Amino acid sequence: MNSSNAAWLLIAAFFLFFNGCKRTTGHSGIFANSSVLLVTIDTVRADHLGCYGYKTASTPTIDGLAASGGRFARAYAHNVVTLPSHANILSGLYPIQHGIRDNTGFRFPKNADTVATLLKARGFACGAFIGAFPVDSRFGLDRGFDVYDESYGDTTRAQDFRFVERRAEEVITPFLNWLDQQKKGTRWFAWVHLYDAHSPYDPPEPYRTQFAGRLYEGEIAYVDAQIGRALDHLRETGWLGSTYVIITADHGEGLGDHNEPTHGIFAYEATLHIPLVIAGPGIAPGVVRSTVRHIDILPTILDLTGSVIPGILNGKSLQPLLFGHSDPAGGRDLYFEAISASLNRDWAPLTGVIAGAYKYIDLPLPELYNIEKDPAEAVNLINQDPENVAQCRKQLSSMLATGRKIQRIAEDPSTIERLKSLGYVSGKTQPNGLQRVYSSADDPKNLINFDSQLDDGIAAASSGDMERARVIFSKILEKRPTMNIASGHLAFVYRQMGKPEKGIEAIERCIKAGGESADLLTRLGLCLDDAGQSARAIEILQKAAKQTEDNADALTYLGMAYDHLGQADRAIATFEQILASDPRDAAAYANLGAVYLGRKEYNRAIQVLDKALQIDPKFASAHNSMGVAMASTGNMDAAISSWRLAVQYDPTQYDTIYNLAILFLRQGRDQDARPYMELFVRTAPPARYGADIEEFRRML
Repeated sequence: MNSSNAAWLLIAAFFLFFNGCKRTTGHSGIFANSSVLLVTIDTVRADHLGCYGYKTASTPTIDGLAASGGRFARAYAHNVVTLPSHANILSGLYPIQHGIRDNTGFRFPKNADTVATLLKARGFACGAFIGAFPVDSRFGLDRGFDVYDESYGDTTRAQDFRFVERRAEEVITPFLNWLDQQKKGTRWFAWVHLYDAHSPYDPPEPYRTQFAGRLYEGEIAYVDAQIGRALDHLRETGWLGSTYVIITADHGEGLGDHNEPTHGIFAYEATLHIPLVIAGPGIAPGVVRSTVRHIDILPTILDLTGSVIPGILNGKSLQPLLFGHSDPAGGRDLYFEAISASLNRDWAPLTGVIAGAYKYIDLPLPELYNIEKDPAEAVNLINQDPENVAQCRKQLSSMLATGRKIQRIAEDPSTIERLKSLGYVSGKTQPNGLQRVYSSADDPKNLINFDSQLDDGIAAASSGDMERARVIFSKILEKRPTMNIASGHLAFVYRQMGKPEKGIEAIERCIKAGGESADLLTRLGLCLDDAGQSARAIEILQKAAKQTEDNADALTYLGMAYDHLGQADRAIATFEQILASDPRDAAAYANLGAVYLGRKEYNRAIQVLDKALQIDPKFASAHNSMGVAMASTGNMDAAISSWRLAVQYDPTQYDTIYNLAILFLRQGRDQDARPYMELFVRTAPPARYGADIEEFRRML
């Protein structure tokens, strides 16, 4: 059977399942037992799906849903980064209302409802299954969920240029396991977050080979297949016929349009226009061409499930449009923003509105486009259409006047490290928001090349070429000294090169320039600790910990510094302080285990390391320490097993790779040693392991 026929059979199956029962009343909530599956796919452009006209797409699952339900041709996000976009989706509120404006420095307000809190109150079972750290529970989106599955593996170490995520299949599997635990008749809401399409693009086989040269498309095809796997399971277990399935993306991807390779800087159609497909009981196939918004998803879910829609929401239900009725909301104009670069780089903030056919982008160099006639946004009408410019500016001003001022907290440094590992970066923090006057020199259009250079530096560091990364970041700082994200990256590179004293110099220049923050102070503490100046590191890290609202990770670094200085009791007290606040902090248990190892209290070490691994079975550092504990108690087979797991879950555990190879060689197991020797030679950073690499090369 060819792929085209398979796709049409899938479409037919969706149609039969979702439309076997027709709408029987004029009221919201077609079935009393209806459930909802919300799938948010990170970083997917609408125009890269087959149902949106992309001819080379391989997305039969999403296309099948679109053919059996409602596809929204003009759906828009309000933000172009992950956390605020998901806050918009889950709350039905604009970012200027709920207050989350970026991936760092913001928390969802504790007094605001989400779809989970609202449906939980009606007796729904609620589960969330998360693909990557930007929507980690620490940011506040977990409220109302019975389960918030966010096991990404070992995310606790500073690892700027390495991904911390899990593939779609590792998100779908716990969702299906959770679903199988739900009793028949239970109403449930599940949110599945799939991160794979985010850069860098690295789909698994066979997609990597099949889509060679088109890896972004390969990631989307892989995700589509995993969604298909989930829907197959719903069909086989009898849930699909009573489930509304909603597919959307948090934002798109630049792919070079307007010189933006990824996302987060601009708000052109490539990143703001997103797919939205809704299928389920009673929804007839159709295409809705009206403008709709992320904030409309929550009220739609409430409407479809017969729930009351709070009047406070900015969004309006899409149910009338799904059933072929006129839109009682009238025109759905919308607010959008892209202010990460302003918060983090001191560039001009980008805000704007879409009103009818027109998109207005407010910047020092403002822009107006007729996106119906000019979807590529090639012709700026700012000087040709003063009437629409004035109207859009008035509407934007009115929207902003009703919103919150930007209130950014000092983010925990390890949070920033984890987000950097995902491609999100943060530099100079402006806790009180955007306060200065910006000129055309600060317009992102005039600074986008620096973003490309940052990407080049990150790519160089990710490939192990730290010297090239150092040169790139240094040159950026020569031209733009206030771009503190480059300074932070430079300090990281120096640490990787074994030159923490250079990292100290780079960070102290940042602080002297006025960029002191918990992030920079913690980086300084880490470099000081690496340089053997643990006493001063402790002083700096104590200061950093006091500046953060969620200080578990800052305390973690502080505990490590205590341990390095030989103050094991203080280290233990620090890690226990973390556990008192969060008994499920796997990192705190792992670090306690490391301290006990240093004290040769092996049985206590094994006990706390076991707790860490019960919480997070993929915690590579805990597996590594468990291996040391087992080896120290003479259980070499268990040690080898633990070390193999450490390398499996984190291939950058270079010391573990080296130790495994040496252990096998000493046992005369040359064939077992060889793959670890080859892996070490191929991947270990020469700046730190040059002599060991050469030793293995000679032996190989």
